[in-house]
Amino acid sequence: MIRRRAALLASFLVVSACAGDSGVRSTQYVPLPEYPWDNDTPAVLAPDPDTRIVTLDNGLVVYLRNNAQPGDSVELRLAVNAGSGVEDPDQSGVAHFLEHMLFNGTEEFPGNELIATLRSFGMEFGADVNAYTSYDETVYELNVPLDEPDALGVGLDVLAQWLSAATIDPDEVEAERGVILDEYRIRDQTLSGRQFVTIADMLLGGGPYEGRQPIGTAEAIESMTAEPLRRFYDDWYRPDNAAVIVVGDIDVDDAEEMIRERFDDIEPRSTRSDRPDLSLSPYAEVDVRVDNDLDATAAVFELNWPAPSSDNAADVEGAERDGMRRSLALQVAFDIVATRLSDDVRRGDAPFFAAGDGNLGFVRGLTAPGVYVVGSPEDATDAAEALTDEFERLRRFGIHPNELERAIAPLRAAADADLVGRETRSDREFADELVAHFLTGAPIATPRDEHREITRILNVLSVDEVEAVLAEHLATAAPHLYVSLPDDSDAPTAASLLALLESAAERTLEARPPAPEAPEALMEAPEAVEEDSSELLVRDVRSSFDADILEFPNGAQVVINPTNLVDGEVTLVAWSPGGVSQMDEDDVVVARYATAVAEMSGIGDLDAVEAAMVRESAQMELFPVITLEEEWVTGTASTDDLELALQQLHLWFDDPQFDEAALEALKASDRALIESPEADPELASYLELLDARYGDNPWYAVLPTLEQLDDIDIDDVERVFTDRFDNPRDWVFVISGDIDEEVAADLARMYLGSLRGSGRAEFYDPIDAPTPDGVVSREVRAGVGNTAMLTLQFETPSEFDDLEETRVRLLDKVLDIRLTDVIREELSATYSPRSMIGFGSYGESVMVSVMVSGDPDEMDAMEDAILRELADLAENGPTEEEFDAAVAAVEREYGAGDNETVAWGLVGIAFQPGYQRFYLGRSAALYDVSADDLAEFATRAMPLDHYIRILQLPR
Repeated sequence: MIRRRAALLASFLVVSACAGDSGVRSTQYVPLPEYPWDNDTPAVLAPDPDTRIVTLDNGLVVYLRNNAQPGDSVELRLAVNAGSGVEDPDQSGVAHFLEHMLFNGTEEFPGNELIATLRSFGMEFGADVNAYTSYDETVYELNVPLDEPDALGVGLDVLAQWLSAATIDPDEVEAERGVILDEYRIRDQTLSGRQFVTIADMLLGGGPYEGRQPIGTAEAIESMTAEPLRRFYDDWYRPDNAAVIVVGDIDVDDAEEMIRERFDDIEPRSTRSDRPDLSLSPYAEVDVRVDNDLDATAAVFELNWPAPSSDNAADVEGAERDGMRRSLALQVAFDIVATRLSDDVRRGDAPFFAAGDGNLGFVRGLTAPGVYVVGSPEDATDAAEALTDEFERLRRFGIHPNELERAIAPLRAAADADLVGRETRSDREFADELVAHFLTGAPIATPRDEHREITRILNVLSVDEVEAVLAEHLATAAPHLYVSLPDDSDAPTAASLLALLESAAERTLEARPPAPEAPEALMEAPEAVEEDSSELLVRDVRSSFDADILEFPNGAQVVINPTNLVDGEVTLVAWSPGGVSQMDEDDVVVARYATAVAEMSGIGDLDAVEAAMVRESAQMELFPVITLEEEWVTGTASTDDLELALQQLHLWFDDPQFDEAALEALKASDRALIESPEADPELASYLELLDARYGDNPWYAVLPTLEQLDDIDIDDVERVFTDRFDNPRDWVFVISGDIDEEVAADLARMYLGSLRGSGRAEFYDPIDAPTPDGVVSREVRAGVGNTAMLTLQFETPSEFDDLEETRVRLLDKVLDIRLTDVIREELSATYSPRSMIGFGSYGESVMVSVMVSGDPDEMDAMEDAILRELADLAENGPTEEEFDAAVAAVEREYGAGDNETVAWGLVGIAFQPGYQRFYLGRSAALYDVSADDLAEFATRAMPLDHYIRILQLPR
C-alpha cells in the first residue's frame, strides 16, 4: 500500500493552455450553464401519484402500488434501514447473520415452517424468497402468487413476523454457523472475494465502515451467539426504521387495511437513538494497492476517483435536478475514456484485451467512478500507462463533440425505452425503486417526468460542461488505483505505479484524431423478397401465441408473433440444427472463437469501431452461438430498433467481418487459463468432469490446447462461422414481442427473405460418446482459498415426451428442496447446494448434476449424506410435502410468460409440429405424474452405481 498527499498529483489537474491539432479544445474550468427550464415546471421529480405512501402511527412507512404486470403475483419487501455499518464493535457480521436467522424461525412460524408454508404456494427459496444485507441496509423479498387466496395475507404475516417476532433460538444460531462459514469461504476465499477485500479496505479504511464487511470475519461467525443478534434485532428492526412495500395486481385500499391489521400494533423493542455517523471524509490521498494472487491469470488495473456523495438534498431548490445533471455529466466523461480504450482494443492498438467503466460506490455515501483495463501480465506496465495517460490526454486536449454525442446516445435510447415500456414495468422494478426511495431518497417520479428531466439534460449537455464537471470532480478526489496480478509475475510494484501516476503530466502525448460521426445504420435496406407462403402457425392466448409463419424462397421460415408482455421490447431468436457435428472434429475449438470474433469485429462495410458506434446508440443486443449440435442467435431489441437488429442478423449471414485484432484479444484472454486451469476452481472442476466423461474425445473439448490456440488463425475462424451461418434454408427465425405484424413482415422480407441460400438443409449428426462404466471418481486441486466443491453427475438414456419433461422438472424441484432442507439446514455445512437436471442432445438422455461447496475437511460427510438422500428418494420417493411443493412450483413456472420463453417455444413448434401438443399440454401432464412415478424416475435417472464424481480441493 502506498499513499501520498493529493498535492503530489498536481499533474492530474493540469489544464493545457493550448489545443492540439485534433480540433478539440483544451479543458477549461467554467461555471455550469443555466438550463432553460420552463417556469411552470412542477416540483422536480415529484413522487408518482399512483404510488400511495402511508406512515403508520408507529413510524412504519408503507408503499402501495397497483400494477397489472405481470398480474399473477405481488412483490413484497421489508426494508430495514440498518446494515453492517451500524454494528457495535462486538457485532462483526451480526447484521448478515441475523438475516439468515429470520428464515430459521419466528413466533408464528417456528423452525423451518416459514419456508415450508411459502413453498406450499409454489414459492421457491432464492427465486421467490430471498434477502440481502449490505453495509447500509437489510432487505427481505417475497414474490407471492395471487392464484392462492391466502397467499398475500400469509406473505404480509411473514413480513410482520420478520420485523417483530424473530425467535433467534441459540441452537439455531449454532447450527447456522456452518452455512454462513461456507458463504464466507465463497465470498472471501475466492479470487474475486480477495480482490474485493482489498478494494473495500482501500476505499473504506480509516472511515466509519472500516472492518464492517457484511459477512464479518471467520472468527466472529464461528463464535456467534444469540445475544448480539438479539441486541441488533431489538435496536434496529423497529417500525420507525423500516418500510413495507407492496406492488402488484392489488386493491390498494384492501392492501392498506391488511397491513394496518398486522403492523399497527408493532412497537419498538428498543429506544436506541445513537445512530452512528457514517459520513465519509474526502479522499485527499492517492492510494495504490497491488494484489499478487496465485489464482490471478490476468493483469487488472482499475483507476477510480472516490468522493463522498451527498444524500439527496431535495429540500434545497434545484438540488435534485442539479445532482442528476452532474451525475450524468460525470458518467459521460468516464464513459468517453473507457470507450477510447475499448476502441483501441477493437483496432488492435492496445496493450490490453478489455476495457470498461464503472462505479465502486458500494456504500451509501460513496461515489467512485473509474475505468479499468485487463491485459496479459507481461504487458502490465504498458497497460497501466495507457490507462493513466488517457485521463491526462483528455485533460490536455479535451473531448470531441462526436465523442460526447456517442456517449449520450445510449443514455437517450435507454430513457426512451423506459418511457415506451412504462405501462408494462414489472412489479419487481417498481418494488426495488420504492425500496431505494425509502433508504436513500431516490426519486420515484412518473416515467414521463423522469424522461422529461433526463432528456432535457441530455439535450443541452455540452462539451464545456462535461469537461468542467470532470475537472471539478478530479480536483476534489485523489486517484485510487487497484491492481490484481499473478503471484509470480515480474510486474509493476505499488511504488512504480505511483511514480507512473505522478509523471503523467511529464509524458509526451499526442491528441487523438477527431472522432468520426456515428453511421446511421449498419447497412442500407436490401430489396424485399416476397414470401412463398404465409399461414397461421399457432394461436393460444394463455401462452401468448398469436403467430404466423412466413416461408421464403431461400428456405428461411420466419415466425411473427405480436405480444403485449413488455411494451417496446422485441425478442429475436434464430435457430438451426447441425452445429459443429457437420464439420471436422478439429473445428470444435475454433467454433469457440468464431462467434466471439464475429461479435467483436466490423460488419458489412463498417469497421469494428463504426459498428460499435451504431450498436451503442440503440437498445439492441444479439449473440451468435455454435454448439456441437446446433447454432443460434438470440437477443432483444426495442421496437424502434428491430430493424437495426435484423440488419445485424442479415450481415452475419451475408457479409460478416473477422478482425485479426478481435481474435488476438480473445486468445490473449484465454492463454493464461489454458496454461493454468487450476487457477479457476470451477473451470478446473468442469474440465476434469469432461475428461472423466469423454476422455480425449475432441468433439467435447471446451478449451484448445496451447498448440491448438497458436494454430487457430483468422481464416479458420471465418471458415467455421460462415459454414454455420451462410444458409437460411434450415433456419427458423422468430420475431416475438411488441410489434406491428405488417411492419415486422416487411422487415423480414427485406432482411431475411433476401438472404443468400445454398439450398443445403442439415440435421444434427449424433456423436457416439458412451458413458463410462461404474463410478468414476476424480480429484482436482485448484484455487488457493480454503473451500472445496463436490460434483456428482448422472447420465441415463431417455425418450423425450411430455411426461418425461414433467418428471425432469418435478425431480429438479424435489432435489432442490431436499438438498436445502437436509444438506444445508440439517447438516449446516454448505451455503448453496444446487442441482441441475436437463435433457441431453435432442432428448436422448437425461443429465442430473448435484453440486455442493464446503469445508474441505467435511466433504466426505456431505457426500455420504447426499448419497443417502438420493437413495431415499429412489426407494421412498418424495414426501407428500416435497411433492406438493414441487408441483406448485412447476405450475407457477408454466404460468409465467416472458418474450424469450415464448420465442423459444415457437422455435420448437415451427421446427417440429408435434412439439405444439407437448408445449400446450404441459400443465395437464403435470397431474399425470405421481409421487411413485417420480420415485421410479429418480431410480432410473440417478443410478448410484453409475455416475461421475469430481472433488475439487484447494491446491
